Amino acid sequence: MSALLASLLLTLGLGAYIFFPEKRVAAQAEKPRLELLEERKAVLYENLRDLNFEHRAGKYREEEYAAERGALETEAAAVLAEIDALERGAPRTTAGGLRQPGNQPGNQPGSQPRHQAANQAARSSRS
Repeated sequence: MSALLASLLLTLGLGAYIFFPEKRVAAQAEKPRLELLEERKAVLYENLRDLNFEHRAGKYREEEYAAERGALETEAAAVLAEIDALERGAPRTTAGGLRQPGNQPGNQPGSQPRHQAANQAARSSRS
């Protein structure tokens, strides 16, 4: 009987720990912006692969495919540009989300932002 009571208490304690998050927001771990952007990049790449597969399978008309692909590539380019800016240590946007003047990706001589390289790779994979 005591083993049953102990297992019931353990189960209740575990359930409370798992299903009731920390009340203090500061105590909850937040992901850094760079980690969130890397996750978003992975999702966008997966979406592009799925879109290409479904287009080849005949699920999308050419116009729908081109529009969807353009939207995904544009978003991926923006994410990659922000990742580049964060990795360089330069702030990418203001608090309102507007670009700061002079902080454009690729302003350094001889540099090619990652989003341009990704777009070139995506174009070559279309063939």
